[in-house]
Amino acid sequence: MAGDRKAALRKTMLERRDAASDDMVRISSDRIRRALRGVPEFAGAACIGAYYPIGSEIRTQKIIQDALAGGVRVCLPRIDGGSLDFRAITGFEDLERGELGTWEPRESCPRGPGMGAVLVPAVCASPDLHRLGYGRGFYDAYLAGAGGARIAVCAQRQVVRSVPREPHDEPMDAVVTDEHVYR
Repeated sequence: MAGDRKAALRKTMLERRDAASDDMVRISSDRIRRALRGVPEFAGAACIGAYYPIGSEIRTQKIIQDALAGGVRVCLPRIDGGSLDFRAITGFEDLERGELGTWEPRESCPRGPGMGAVLVPAVCASPDLHRLGYGRGFYDAYLAGAGGARIAVCAQRQVVRSVPREPHDEPMDAVVTDEHVYR
């Protein structure tokens, strides 16, 4: 079953990702930040969706700061009633700890307008533009009804030949790693 294969792959890839040193994660994150400048859907967007990283995820803080400094509207996800709700922030002071312990926009932050691109965290991804998340389905449910480019970000060491898929899994428009941009 795809669900069992996904769970096994998720466990293996999280162990691999968590084994990376802080320096390795920082270097990969900086390279991805630079690579995103060459992705037209992201670089040209007036409003982007991003996420505030947890654990060994690609660090997006500088990407968010660059966008805000460049006049781009930035929206981050907030878990609201079991689903993702993107809200606009003006800086990191607009964040608070959410119900899952992640940093998310305060409820008082305005709902995000249509985003030109959304950065999607990935436990791993494949060259054919599929990603594996944490298994809760928040992003797949959100992306099913959202517009804008879907861009998964992960280190190249998190790219696998293929990701098991189920009908509800949403494909990406690009996967950006520290070594390659898959389209």
